[in-house]
Amino acid sequence: MNTIAKSEVTKPAGRPAAALSASSVIAKAEALRATLIDQQADTEKNAKYSGATHKVFSDAGFYKILVPRKFGGLELGVETHVKTVMAVARGCASTAWQLCFGSSHAINTGLMFDEATQAEIFSGDFICPMTVKPQGKILQSPNGEWRLTGTFNYCSGIPFASHFMSHALPVYKDGSKGPPVTFLARRGDWKEIDDWGDTLGLKESGSNSISFEGAAIPDHFVLRTMVGVDEVAIRDFGKRTRGDNAMYYGRTLSWLILQPASIAVGAVKGALDEYAELTRTKTTIQPPITLRKEDSDFRGWFGSAIGKLSAA
Repeated sequence: MNTIAKSEVTKPAGRPAAALSASSVIAKAEALRATLIDQQADTEKNAKYSGATHKVFSDAGFYKILVPRKFGGLELGVETHVKTVMAVARGCASTAWQLCFGSSHAINTGLMFDEATQAEIFSGDFICPMTVKPQGKILQSPNGEWRLTGTFNYCSGIPFASHFMSHALPVYKDGSKGPPVTFLARRGDWKEIDDWGDTLGLKESGSNSISFEGAAIPDHFVLRTMVGVDEVAIRDFGKRTRGDNAMYYGRTLSWLILQPASIAVGAVKGALDEYAELTRTKTTIQPPITLRKEDSDFRGWFGSAIGKLSAA
């Protein structure tokens, strides 16, 4: 496969984090709906959202919603993140997929790494796709550092990523092998592969594969367990967390379910928006012929959908 040039990562806008509240961040996301709808064709053609959209997201603080405040983030919580993703998905589900799976793993990072490492990781916008399947091999050097080689597929959010997290099979400096470890890589460690955009749906979600060729991974970026799958390991890491916010102490599997759920609810809201427009122009097919928005059956179905979406 051919590789494509590294996407430019926009620098943080520089606006003080304290100036952004939960309501203002969500409002910014809701205000983008019409624009995201208009950009859907271009987003699909490019298999990712644009650099201009990335800058808008950065300026709006979307990438900092879950980052600890003491490291320059907003720390606005899970509800704010979910509502932001839902609002974006209402305009473009693929854009929301790329945004969500790029920005949501600040929670995992806050759970797993100590404060010194977090301070290093969270400088600037934090965009970090995370995959589950161990697909590479990571070799420990005599000095304790690591070299990573392998290809990782379906890295949603990678086009503008600052980091990448996944799992690899280790070979320790004494030659011994062990169960998969969790590693964190920095932008510049990988090459992005031009292999995304030929799917049935979500083809513009920026889910390219990436490859590593002997990339240098610091030892403090390697965790001796496959965190994210092993719940016992997750609880152990939770006990070691230095953060003050309860969201950095939780078990991550529940959070992994909320990510696609928020995208799905937002996408269905977008579908209902489109349905509402159709009821204003389409008529019933049986007498009495009238606009569907004036027909009791169609209004009942529409109301039922609104109720279910509100519950979701």
